[in-house]
Amino acid sequence: MAPPDPPAVYTVRASAGGAVSTKRAASSAVASAAGTVTLTPPALAGAHTFLLAPLSLRVPPLLDSAAELDAVLDAHPDAQLVVVHVDASAPDPVESELVVHPACSSLVGPDTIVRAHLDDVLLVELVLRDAFRAPAPVASASAAGIVTLAPTHGEGMLLLRLVADVSGDFEIFATIGGVPLATPPVVVSIVPGPLSPPHCAFWMLEAADEVTAGSQVLVAARATDAAGNVFSPLAQHPRVAAEVLGRLEVSATTTARNGRSQSLVAVPLSPSSDFAKQHPQTFVFALTPTLAGTLTLSARIDKAQAAVEPPTTVSIVADKAVPCSGSVVGDGLAAAVVNRVASVELALHDRFGNVAPLPSDTPLPLAITFSPLRSATLPPLPPLAVRTVASVDTLTASRRTDRSSVEVCVERSPNASTVLLAYRCLAAGEFEVELVLGGIPMFATPLVVELAVAPESLRFRSASLAARASPAPLSPKRGASVPLLAADPSPYALDFEPALSFAALDNLGPQLAGAVVAVELPFVDAFGNKLDAELPASWAVAQVAILDDTMNRLDRVSFGLADRCLLVKFARAAAGSIKAHLEVVLSSGIVLRHTFALRVVAGALDPSHCVVATASSAPQTVVLSLGDAFGNALAVEADGELRASLMKRLHATLPAPLRLSPWAPTSVPGVLAASYRLAESPATLPDAPELGLHIDGVPAVGSPLAIALAAASLDPAASLFQLAPQPPELVAGQTVSFELSGLDTAGNVADVAAPAYGVAIKVECPDGSSLQPQLQAGAVYGRAEGHFTTAVAGRYAVHASVEGVPLPDSPLVLDVVPAPVHRMIWALPADVASGGLPAGDELVVVATFRDTFDNELPDASSVSVAGTLIAMEDGSEVGG
Repeated sequence: MAPPDPPAVYTVRASAGGAVSTKRAASSAVASAAGTVTLTPPALAGAHTFLLAPLSLRVPPLLDSAAELDAVLDAHPDAQLVVVHVDASAPDPVESELVVHPACSSLVGPDTIVRAHLDDVLLVELVLRDAFRAPAPVASASAAGIVTLAPTHGEGMLLLRLVADVSGDFEIFATIGGVPLATPPVVVSIVPGPLSPPHCAFWMLEAADEVTAGSQVLVAARATDAAGNVFSPLAQHPRVAAEVLGRLEVSATTTARNGRSQSLVAVPLSPSSDFAKQHPQTFVFALTPTLAGTLTLSARIDKAQAAVEPPTTVSIVADKAVPCSGSVVGDGLAAAVVNRVASVELALHDRFGNVAPLPSDTPLPLAITFSPLRSATLPPLPPLAVRTVASVDTLTASRRTDRSSVEVCVERSPNASTVLLAYRCLAAGEFEVELVLGGIPMFATPLVVELAVAPESLRFRSASLAARASPAPLSPKRGASVPLLAADPSPYALDFEPALSFAALDNLGPQLAGAVVAVELPFVDAFGNKLDAELPASWAVAQVAILDDTMNRLDRVSFGLADRCLLVKFARAAAGSIKAHLEVVLSSGIVLRHTFALRVVAGALDPSHCVVATASSAPQTVVLSLGDAFGNALAVEADGELRASLMKRLHATLPAPLRLSPWAPTSVPGVLAASYRLAESPATLPDAPELGLHIDGVPAVGSPLAIALAAASLDPAASLFQLAPQPPELVAGQTVSFELSGLDTAGNVADVAAPAYGVAIKVECPDGSSLQPQLQAGAVYGRAEGHFTTAVAGRYAVHASVEGVPLPDSPLVLDVVPAPVHRMIWALPADVASGGLPAGDELVVVATFRDTFDNELPDASSVSVAGTLIAMEDGSEVGG
């Protein structure tokens, strides 16, 4: 038997991931297996050998070595070998990657950012793989962006050499067929060379000769390497910019005129701020000086001093003044002496405490208010009037005696930043001082100044002693100190002339009768200020008397000394206004006199001094005289509250038919009047009626009071005459009713039907006749009724009079219409009635209609009439 043919070997090319189809050769061994076989080579590019054998051979799917393959082929002649050459597919953006190799490996930071200096060469490698991570071929490549050298490429690799000529952060990315790689771009930070301090510069942005306190001062810094390449905060990576910024430092020192200083460290602005974006090539620092003075800038690089371009000094001026920021130098607004010049230095400050500039107005707009808190004299002084003087010399030389004003001089200080205030006042005590400069309040709360009595303001008996005790006036100067208290006048006590302030007496208001009045009369100086020192022994008070107009002494006069004041007490029982005369006798024999007005008013109401009586000038009227415990008339006519209170305390009782009117003031002070009247039928009125009057339960003097009703006539003005309710239309034959009521002249309800009042009623009828109906007493006392019956149709007038005097409501007018038709009257023409009616003539008959009272109906259109004409001779009917 001939040996078998060697197995056939087929060579096929395929793409990675593709499929290969081959037709198997026919043979006797595998004749039934002839057909098409589909092979799936591995995705890895290269030559792959496939063994085609029947399944019955049970050949392992993967042979480990060529020896195993040879063994299979020797044992199975029908097996076939197929060699498949797999080609790599196109580069895949997902499996390819970009790698950058820095030229300076020392700049590779922990954040995996590739860093390089300017002019360094960067190696950029693009590793190309297909979808099965097999090296992919490169057909063509191009590069764009920073300076590139010619690319080189090989199987699965593309190599670029890049040279950066601009500093900053760059992204290197690659695309395959326009599709970016799946891996993120590589960030490359190109930085200048090492920072070179000698080549760096600092200067002030927007330089100005003056800067307002609280405003920003901006300093720019340009950081470069030795070649002049600039480190840009915006172009560099933040970490690079932070490294450079950490080596730069800007500071400043402000020195004020008074020696104070302020040290500041500038704060770098964020590169994203608008101002930093306007200066992209510099680092910008900001500092905010708040102290007014001279600011000196300094800069450091790596802690070493660096130069700052001129100007290195800036003048910091104070901001505008804020309210309630004033300051005072000197104690002239804390304490001062009467009649001496006091001075202080005033200033306003800005929000940082710097002395603010003064207003440019001339003169300075300084508004001053002096308001007394407590005064040594009585009553307290009103706010003092401020009088501005031209100069300090004028203020020092002036000699005023008006305690209601204060003289003020306002000047600028030599440096024109503060105000010099000098003033002189003659009033002693504590004062609130408010200061407003240029419309701005200087202090949140008013200052309190105490003005003490000066020795020279005391009254001296000899000019030599006065000269010896009076010091020279103070000249106002900056920071002048003013003595708190006056010198002790005790060495000259025997030579002082005593004086009292009688202001408390002159301003004494109304006093209650019998009440003790206590007033303090302070011992004062020449200007009326209360003395601060102890009183001399010769000023002891020996006697005090107060006399009235008739030189009679007032009641209960006493006196005493307290706190350098004479305390006087007195009382007066009689109400009224008088001129009182005070006499104070000192132990030295000196007599101090003063006349003052004293007004005494009645005290509280005393029921035991209230009298009720019958008024003689008016009938049925009682009067009540009001008095206090001393018999003074209590005038209530002008005091509505007192009168209303009194009405609640009064209680009057009267018999049931009588009523009492409200009490009203009369023309006599302290006297009230009220009237009583009959309000209903006098049937229950006692024969001897009485009025009882109590005040707080205590009967008034004269209570109970016998009263009587006065005989009086009917008062026409107080009467009411009216018709009783009637139907809408009065018809002849109906009865009309009327009513009359009224009061007599004393205000009592009157029985108007009584003949004594002389009431007459007269009714005028339409036909000229008259009726005189009689009045009859009604069901209610004081109301009378009358009636009359109408007959004639037309207008009626009802008259009522009292003793011939018509009442205000008289006459009462009413209209009466005819009653229904009662009969009809025919009237023939005169010629027919006398001569007859010729045959064939028309006969006109006139009919008149009348009621029961013979009143002719004016309109008979609603009456139906029928008749028949009868011949008189034969009785036949002629027509109807």
